[in-house]
Amino acid sequence: MLVLTRKENARVVITHGGETLTVMVVEARRGSAKLAFEGPPEFNILREELADQDAVAAAGEAGRE
Repeated sequence: MLVLTRKENARVVITHGGETLTVMVVEARRGSAKLAFEGPPEFNILREELADQDAVAAAGEAGRE
């Protein structure tokens, strides 16, 4: 795991397979940060709780086959 400290308007660039995802710190407050993500539509960006729900739903679908 990589842990970074960034100030407002700072960006982090992630590349994978020739695709680029840019994450920008829009607002930083004590205890929270507002992030903006920019990348191609092939990147599926979900909050953790939504990703967990998708995994549970996918497992349920796989069990029905």
